Parts: sequence; structure tokens; C-alpha cells
Amino acid sequence: TATTEIYTLSLHDALPIWLTRLNLANALAGGLAAGANGQPGLGAAATPNLQQLSAGVAAASDFVDALAELLLDGQIQPEQRQVLIDYVTPTDPANADPSWLSERRHGALYLTLAMPEYHLA
Repeated sequence: TATTEIYTLSLHDALPIWLTRLNLANALAGGLAAGANGQPGLGAAATPNLQQLSAGVAAASDFVDALAELLLDGQIQPEQRQVLIDYVTPTDPANADPSWLSERRHGALYLTLAMPEYHLA
């Protein structure tokens, strides 16, 4: 039917976009998996990873702003920004465990990638 054809065409068109975004998420989270020839995937050298994005960023707000700039062209609602800041802010910054902060920054990355603004960007 016409509806099935439209749906199939839409899915066919959306799949490459979805895969590109998934590859970006993986690259940011820790680097692209090796390609078929064992070399890094396309764009690996040009795509910062989460560690590079976090380098020199002490404040949670600065980290969230860097994510928003990279993934959302800087466009993030103040309420969403504050949720992400709260998510990556330790309750006791003086005794923050580095592995906890790393996990939270990975979580913030995936939360940002789940935002409708990211899918519309």
C-alpha cells in the first residue's frame, strides 16, 4: 500500500542518519571501533572523545555547555541544562570519585543524544 511504501522509504532514508549519530555517540564515548581494515573509522581524528571534551573543564556547567555546543549547536533549554548539570555534579565535590564523574559524564552524553533537539539538529 502507499502507507507501507512511505514508511519503508522513510525508514530507508532515516537509517543512515541514525547510524551516523550512533557512530558519533560511540566516538565521543571513547573512540570509534576499528573498521574492516583495522583502521579507525571515518572521522576518528576529527571527532573529540569524552575525555578530550572534559579536559580542562572543572565545572559541571562548563561540561554541559561544551556538550550542548557540540551536539545541539548551543541550543538547550535552561531546564534541560540544569538537569544535566545536577546529574554530573557530585554531592561532595571535594571527595568526588573520578570513576563516578566519568560514568556521569558518559550518562550526560547519552542523555544529550536522547534529547529531541539533537534529533532535530
